[in-house]
Amino acid sequence: MQFLVPMLMCAAFIFVWIALTKWILALDRRLTKKSLWSSKRLDMKSTAALLQLYFGGKIFLYGRWFPKRTQKGTLYEEIPCILIFGKRIFVLEICSLPGVICNTSEELWTVTPPAEYTEKKEIRIKNPVLLASRRAELLKELLDAVGYADGVVVESVAIFR
Repeated sequence: MQFLVPMLMCAAFIFVWIALTKWILALDRRLTKKSLWSSKRLDMKSTAALLQLYFGGKIFLYGRWFPKRTQKGTLYEEIPCILIFGKRIFVLEICSLPGVICNTSEELWTVTPPAEYTEKKEIRIKNPVLLASRRAELLKELLDAVGYADGVVVESVAIFR
């Protein structure tokens, strides 16, 4: 009995320690999500962090570079956010600039941000919908080249926050 009591106390201590650690980590996740959602403006990295909190690090990839063959040689293009659900892969493009968007059918969009956001009256940005679709095509081509494209669907998604 003298040997069993210290072992049971150690086991109870370890159990309580694991439970408290899990509770603290869950509380941290919840508070982080709440603070990110309550923020007025989220940049790309903050939105990516929020998505990673919801989906996890195994299926959400951030800031990956992929080779692209061109006439000038091999260039590397960044795909900022990739979300993997089995045979479905989503290439995410995050646009976190507030304001009124014009020229949505063109390559460059004109955004008129609110006065408190910046001193500029108009900002020109690349079309996030076209960027997402080009990056999705690049990823699909790479999957075809290495032979992993059987049944894999690559879709493009533009997120406006």
